Amino acid sequence: MNSYGSKISATLTLAEKRDLEIPCELYSSVKILDLIEKMNALDKITSDEYGDKRDKMMSKIEKLENQMRIRNKNYTLNAFVDEYGLKDCTWALQRLRDGKSELPQRGGNYMIIAQLTSKFVELADTLTFNEADPAVKIFLPLLDEMIQLLTNFKRTIAKDMTLHERYAGIKDKIANRGLNDKLSEQEYKELIDINIYAQRQFHLYLSTMK
Repeated sequence: MNSYGSKISATLTLAEKRDLEIPCELYSSVKILDLIEKMNALDKITSDEYGDKRDKMMSKIEKLENQMRIRNKNYTLNAFVDEYGLKDCTWALQRLRDGKSELPQRGGNYMIIAQLTSKFVELADTLTFNEADPAVKIFLPLLDEMIQLLTNFKRTIAKDMTLHERYAGIKDKIANRGLNDKLSEQEYKELIDINIYAQRQFHLYLSTMK
């Protein structure tokens, strides 16, 4: 029995199908490149593996972009990123701006960015997994680490950024509690909002870096 989708697909020409496939391939390729960049920053792959995977994915993206331009003379990567919700792929977008020739160095500023990227995700996951039991002992160490990383980020890269103060504010509220005490519902929601806001501002700043 044919599905409705398969009937629609059968009515399309090969060229029309390809017109639909290319944006999907470009979207997934940008996502994969973003993952490759993060894995390299966190030292999860060797330099040789990184260079090989990065170059192959960038070459694929370049070919897909050329095909997009053939089909749409007004195509730009920035417009594609906006339309398909890829603004959070800051690592991939920075790599595409820099090109293959500039290899990121592990350590220094690059490592601070990698650590912060990981810490935002870790805190978000911890909030999700501990919604029923948001104990102070779980979140206090994470807040200390986040404050330290954001302070280092401000000192070495983003001189005017004060995101660490937002986390410090909620840390002050719970620092004198017992470790087995729980965050109030209001504090829990506040920490979620702070983390979402800070992560967005962090990504926005990275997107402006040249």
